[in-house]
Amino acid sequence: MLIPLRHENMEGRRWPVVTFALIAINVLVFLGTHWTMEAQSPERTEVRTHLILLAATHPELNMPYDVDQFIAEVQKKIPAEIWKQIANPNRKSEDAWDAHIRTVTDRDELQAEMDSLAQRFAEQAKLEHQANAVIEDKIGWTADPAIVQGTESMEKGKFDEGIAVLKKHIAAKPDAIDAHSLLRQLCWRKQDVPAHLESTIKLCQLHIKAQDTDAALEDYQEYNNAGGDRMPAATWLELCRIFEGKQDYPRAVEEYEHLSKAFPTERPSLLALLSAGRLSLKQLNRPADALVYYKAASASSVPHLDWDSNIQTGIQAAEKLLTVPATPGSLA
Repeated sequence: MLIPLRHENMEGRRWPVVTFALIAINVLVFLGTHWTMEAQSPERTEVRTHLILLAATHPELNMPYDVDQFIAEVQKKIPAEIWKQIANPNRKSEDAWDAHIRTVTDRDELQAEMDSLAQRFAEQAKLEHQANAVIEDKIGWTADPAIVQGTESMEKGKFDEGIAVLKKHIAAKPDAIDAHSLLRQLCWRKQDVPAHLESTIKLCQLHIKAQDTDAALEDYQEYNNAGGDRMPAATWLELCRIFEGKQDYPRAVEEYEHLSKAFPTERPSLLALLSAGRLSLKQLNRPADALVYYKAASASSVPHLDWDSNIQTGIQAAEKLLTVPATPGSLA
C-alpha cells in the first residue's frame, strides 16, 4: 500500500510541500506492518506528516529517541532540496494544522505540540509491535541457534565461547534483544565488568528504541549498580525524559543535573539544564534551583543562540518568584 500523492499536473505542476512529506513517508511504508497500516493509515499519515513538518521548521525542539530516529531516516531517504523546501518558513500552508502551527512563536507551546505528536507516534508504534507479536505467536517461535548455543556455553562455564558466538550473531542482527541480554549475562559471569557495562548500555538503547521504558530503566539501574556513571549523553537524556514522563520530577531533575555535569561540552547537557530548570520552576516550585540551571545554561560553552530567548525567559521567571536572588551553586 502506498499513500496517494497528488498528480503532478495539479496546480500547474507546483507540488505542495505536504506532497514532499508524503513522498518521504512512502519511502518508509514498507518498514512498518502492512495490515496495521491499512487500518490506521489516515491517522498514521497525519501524525507522521505533522512530525516531519514540525521537525523541519523547528529543529531546535526536543524529540524522543524514536521520533528522532524516524526524522533522521526520512532525511536520509529524501533529497536535501526537498527537506529544504519543507523547512522553508515562506512556503504555502497545506492544512489547518499547518496554518495554525506556523503562527505559534511560543517555544513551550511548540514543544507541547511536538510532545503530543510524539506520544501519538509512540502509541501507533506500540500497536504495531503488539500486532507483530500476535502474528509471531500464531506462526510459532523458536530460539535462534546462536541463543541456544550461547546458553549452553554459559551453563558449561565456557564464557569466551558463548561470547564469541553471540557477538557473531549480533554482528548479523544488531537489534536482537535476546542476544544482547544473554551476552550481558555471559560478561557478568566472566566478571568482565567493562564488557558488562557496554552490553547494558546497548540493551538499554534497544529497549528505548522498542518503547519498553520499564526495561530501559531496569537496564539503567543495573548499569549504575555495576559501577557505571557515564551513560552516553543521548541515551541518558532519553532516560531523563522517561523519568519525566512518569512524573517522577525530582528524579528527572537529579538525572538531568548529573548528565549536564558529565558532558558539559555536549548539546544534551544544555538540553538537560533547560529541562531541569523548567521542571524546577513549573513542577517542583523551586525557583532558586531553576535559576541555577538557567544561569548554568546561559554560561554553557555549548552554542545556544537558538535557546537564548528561552533561557532568558526562564531566568526572569525564576527571579520574579524569588524575594532574594539566588546564588548560583556548583553548576555555575
